[in-house]
Amino acid sequence: QEAVSVAAALAAHTAAGAAAAGLAAELGQLAAGKLADFAVLSGPPGHGSHVRQTFVGGRCRWGCAG
Repeated sequence: QEAVSVAAALAAHTAAGAAAAGLAAELGQLAAGKLADFAVLSGPPGHGSHVRQTFVGGRCRWGCAG
């Protein structure tokens, strides 16, 4: 049976994807000076977790308190 680990899948959609697109300097990781589009999950990815918040450009866009 073939499978991809959760860590490998996460890397493929973040740092590796940004590198493949030639955009590693701007995105792909949460770091100072990089674009910040990300989701806050209720638990570890791939284990039945759900999205609690989403951020685009470093600003909360969904699930924001207040």
